[in-house]
Amino acid sequence: MTAEQFRRLRMHDTRIKPLNQWALHEIFVKGRSQRALAAELGMTRSAMSQLVRKAWQRHLDRSGADTRVITLTITIPAKYEHALHAWVRNARRSSNLPDPRSMERRTDACAAVMRPPA
Repeated sequence: MTAEQFRRLRMHDTRIKPLNQWALHEIFVKGRSQRALAAELGMTRSAMSQLVRKAWQRHLDRSGADTRVITLTITIPAKYEHALHAWVRNARRSSNLPDPRSMERRTDACAAVMRPPA
């Protein structure tokens, strides 16, 4: 999710605490791990998962269009995490979706722009 898409969720209009809004931004925009943030904030993994699920549902409800995504929950051994991330990167390369790491943050607005190809 881009920073602009996250901004359009208008999380500040919800009852979600500012700290949790920050955590959602870290997860959706910056790609941080739910597990790591839950530990950092002293939340249970279940509570973090519920928070993310509610925010994602808000995104789906507010988009009003076919998002062409499927929400999938999987449990894999930690040793395969790197392989899963590599698979996602390869899938993005072969699709039209931008790689989140190729996004540049502008300081003058909460928007992201694509870097020119190298």
